[in-house]
Amino acid sequence: MRNKYVKGVLAILVTVLLGALGSGLWEGVLKSAFVSGRDLILNLVSFGMQSVKQATYAQIAQGLHEHASMDNLSLTVVGLIGFMFYLLLILFGRIAALKEKQANLHKRLKLAVAKQAKKETRAPDEEQKEESLDNIRKAIDDLPLKGLRRMAYAASFVALLFASAVFADLTRFKYVNSAITHFQQAYTISLPYIDESQRTQILSSFAQIKGKQDYVSLMKQVEAVGRDNGQSVPGFDAW
Repeated sequence: MRNKYVKGVLAILVTVLLGALGSGLWEGVLKSAFVSGRDLILNLVSFGMQSVKQATYAQIAQGLHEHASMDNLSLTVVGLIGFMFYLLLILFGRIAALKEKQANLHKRLKLAVAKQAKKETRAPDEEQKEESLDNIRKAIDDLPLKGLRRMAYAASFVALLFASAVFADLTRFKYVNSAITHFQQAYTISLPYIDESQRTQILSSFAQIKGKQDYVSLMKQVEAVGRDNGQSVPGFDAW
């Protein structure tokens, strides 16, 4: 009963942790750590390839994605990952129980063999004892420990691979949306001080973003207009 409670608590903690990582909760609490962690994840999943980074910024130029759809996807994925890890906890708990049972059976077998070896003469119930030894050996052989171990290792590998891939995608999507949101916010703040021709040029440049340098250069231009006119334009840490 106690093990069940422990498994349940661990499953809830894993789910909450993944949910916190997938949301913006930690961004407000540990912004610098979040940014560093975000950049580390993006660098790892992109293998440091500039082409992947450029493709990410090109995706930014496509505009905002469906926030509701992405939030629903995040919740679904987090729930699925939490459930997967909960099943793994159950599986490993079953393996631990079988290992304990196996150890007890080996102790019983060793004790039974030792008792039988001390008999100098054939006792009337020796045949029954031999059958008991066979039963213990059979019980040990019937334990599906090896199969469960293989299953647990394979399931753990698949779960970790799936969770890593999905978490990496969610991190990338979140960054794309954050970058687009920052542009729209800075553009809206600076809009009263931008003439019609500049507005068209800025929007055209945004739609043609091909890499980080394009994004950063455009954001400096937009942010400078607002700040030069006494407006408070929030900053953004680009990846």
